[in-house]
Amino acid sequence: MPQNPAHLEPSKLGTKDYWDALYTRELTNHAADPSDEGTVWFDDADAEARVLAYLEALPEAAPFDHDLRQADAAFLDLGCGNGSLLFALRDDGWAGRMLGVDYSERSVALARQIAAARRAAQEDEDTDAAGGEGGGEDMDADGEGEAQIGFAEWDVLRGDFGAVLDGPQREGWSVVLDKGTFDAVCLSGEQDAATGRRVSEGYRARVLALFGGAKGQAISTVAFQRQRA
Repeated sequence: MPQNPAHLEPSKLGTKDYWDALYTRELTNHAADPSDEGTVWFDDADAEARVLAYLEALPEAAPFDHDLRQADAAFLDLGCGNGSLLFALRDDGWAGRMLGVDYSERSVALARQIAAARRAAQEDEDTDAAGGEGGGEDMDADGEGEAQIGFAEWDVLRGDFGAVLDGPQREGWSVVLDKGTFDAVCLSGEQDAATGRRVSEGYRARVLALFGGAKGQAISTVAFQRQRA
């Protein structure tokens, strides 16, 4: 019977303190220079571009295995960081509900700050295009743009599912994204007090619950680099 792979050695990248400190710095940097939106994880591997290309090709590659439509597919981004992946999806035409979650409050603050700056820039462009008469996105009943992306503090290993399985997504999300969160989870040496096992072992079951039992609608860009001899 195959054995489970050995756990990775714990690293500072597996600690919340590391991410809080990182996003605190990036918050300060973005406040001083709005063009500095911080780190885009796995940018050197074109991870975001690969996700966008995969989703764009999906209807032709597997037209009967899913019901994803750009107009209403709902995306949940686990470990959203600065929100870069969700912003890229929105810019690429995906118009459904989007929620980015992270266990670092500073990450969520950064993503919201960047989102606000992007909205302000878009409103300025719309105003200029309309000859100074205003414009911008249509507003819903709460006064928020229909295309607004949500960001919330939520721990994928411990958070209440009711916080993310809600409203139209109470039965699950169309697409659940992970662009490095599992890497960080596996680099945590934290153990479950009840079982004595690494907390990373509970990740799979937690994430599967977010799909609502749907098949063929999950995408993950988690990647470990295999060492070559």
